[in-house]
Amino acid sequence: MQVYNLELVSSVFEDRLEVWKESYDYIVVEAPEMMKNMYSQWILSSSDAVVLFVKRKRTKRNDMQRSKEYLIRQQKVLLGVVYEH
Repeated sequence: MQVYNLELVSSVFEDRLEVWKESYDYIVVEAPEMMKNMYSQWILSSSDAVVLFVKRKRTKRNDMQRSKEYLIRQQKVLLGVVYEH
């Protein structure tokens, strides 16, 4: 597993987002599971809205509930849920 300096990566990510916002109406960023990965949480802090992906027989109901509660606490908009077979 490769580990990066979170402050450095965050700074670079924020800079890239600003550049992309000048050219695009929407920017979609794929991230690992939100509640199990700190990188996903700082990506979320830079986002306006979220789409959750639920995997059949893999995503646990408790994880979905915790993610929803986390989004509410962070005051993020949940655009929808994609269910993957």
